[in-house]
Amino acid sequence: MFYLITQYKILKFCLFYWIKEKQPKESSLNVKLDYLYKKLRLPKKSIYYHVMTLSECGYLNHIYEKDNSHSFKPTKDGWHYYLNLKSKLWRIAFDCIWAIILVVIGFLIGV
Repeated sequence: MFYLITQYKILKFCLFYWIKEKQPKESSLNVKLDYLYKKLRLPKKSIYYHVMTLSECGYLNHIYEKDNSHSFKPTKDGWHYYLNLKSKLWRIAFDCIWAIILVVIGFLIGV
């Protein structure tokens, strides 16, 4: 589950980066890897691993720039995966809450 949450955070940041930069939605802005390191409170190794995984799957375009820096740009598949991931995480949260409620009810009945 933490794996999915980390991917969700990174993908959400990359997809909605244009809002932070106050640009129109149609502008395709590249998100630099160093900027991700600064803004997301996750270990650098984890960010790098997940960003590269997302780019290998086709959800982000990986751009290797001339100054040896990495940039990423979201794709249409990235939007679909983001929405799918969001619904999966809500489903997992709902199932966990439902399981806790059932355990509490079982405990109350048993007492």
